[in-house]
Amino acid sequence: MITFRPLREKMLREGISTYWLIGQGINSSTLAKIRHDGSITLNTLNDLCSVLQCPVWEIIEFVNTESEE
Repeated sequence: MITFRPLREKMLREGISTYWLIGQGINSSTLAKIRHDGSITLNTLNDLCSVLQCPVWEIIEFVNTESEE
């Protein structure tokens, strides 16, 4: 399963608010998906990397779950 835990941790650590991300052009429905580890497009992932000036592994990570084996 892909999780956005690294992004949520980065936001807490660096004081990045969802309001700031919305101001940078990230859609509020996208942020709701992120909060619930939902699906986003690669374009959106690219936008997040660009806005936050960070590599993709600071936004998402793969977590192996029993049901995916």
